[in-house]
Amino acid sequence: MFPRVLMASLRRSKSRIGVLVLAALLAGSLATALVSLSFGVEGKAGRQLRAYGANIVLTGAAETAQPGIGTLKFGSVAEPDYLDESRVTRALGAAGRGEIAGASPYLDGSVTVLSKQVSVAGVRFAQVKQVSPWWQISGAWAEDSASLAPSPTASSQGEVAAMIGTRIGRELKVGVGDVIEVRAGDRTERLQIVGLVETGAAEDLTLFLPLPVAQRLLNRPGLVSRVELSANTGRRGLDSIAAELEPAIPGSRAEVVGQIAQAESQVLHKVRLLVGLVALLVLVSAGLAVANTMTASVMERTKEIGLLKALGAGRRWVAGLFFGQAVIAGFVGAFGGYLLGAALAAIIGRLVFSAVIAPSLAAVPVTIVVTVGMSVLASLLPVRRALAVDPALTLRGE
Repeated sequence: MFPRVLMASLRRSKSRIGVLVLAALLAGSLATALVSLSFGVEGKAGRQLRAYGANIVLTGAAETAQPGIGTLKFGSVAEPDYLDESRVTRALGAAGRGEIAGASPYLDGSVTVLSKQVSVAGVRFAQVKQVSPWWQISGAWAEDSASLAPSPTASSQGEVAAMIGTRIGRELKVGVGDVIEVRAGDRTERLQIVGLVETGAAEDLTLFLPLPVAQRLLNRPGLVSRVELSANTGRRGLDSIAAELEPAIPGSRAEVVGQIAQAESQVLHKVRLLVGLVALLVLVSAGLAVANTMTASVMERTKEIGLLKALGAGRRWVAGLFFGQAVIAGFVGAFGGYLLGAALAAIIGRLVFSAVIAPSLAAVPVTIVVTVGMSVLASLLPVRRALAVDPALTLRGE
């Protein structure tokens, strides 16, 4: 009997049910759009911020000495320590859990170029491009050549392709295409400059070599000074990732790059706050629409409610009649709202963020819970009014 009465009630109140479905559709569509945008924008914001450089730096835990005579100390001197590149690579693969988007090792040192001391960094150029895409390059990127064998970016005489910072290049009067000789102790290498690096920072004063060549030149086989990491922060914070890396790589120290980490945290926090505030306003508005509609329905059907009670309908039966309408409207609104919200998220992502925002499966249960829950909660006061109807008074027309 209850399903028949419920379906008959839906058929007789098509306009009211239509309003309920529209309110649920609005709430469901915006819930879907906001959830999809939340995940999509956070991922895009994280990728854009990581494009400005590494957010975690791994270095060796340097040993500190205290030189002096007796009780007279002359300050502290830090002895640089190095990391084993192969051990770091294995540890990042095991401990990163897919959270390490890129890793760029560096071997820092000093060499003599044209009788001048120059900072040198051994790098793997392909990984530098991944972690630091913001570098401005004039000419071409060097290749990761591990020997003095000729390469497409080196001359036929076997020079190693290298890159140099713009400032030190001007000081040495070295540009793209020039061949220079560098010396470190009794070891020398011939380099052909294929690109100029400009960042506005220390890279402008640095000579960049393929990492194996720098390791040979500086007599540090298999070692690196530091590793710059680009870590994803979708599931947990950078501090947590850094704390996990240190014990995984004995003798290392993981430091979070403060400015990048702070900017990323602030942006993502503001995105979440904006999503929450808009969702709250939408839910309140849709809930008020549902409450007004249900209240009007109760007032119009007061005599029907009184008659049902007089015929023996209990409180649960009457409450179930109105809550059933709210649940059905919520599910219909959730289904249509998900489709509309996915389309809305895609349009906003394309026009505002210039990104493709794919429909999020996580939005499905969220949309159902939001629309159905909103419909039921907004119906509480109207249902209480329906339960308060006195059948004796109603049937007497009072």
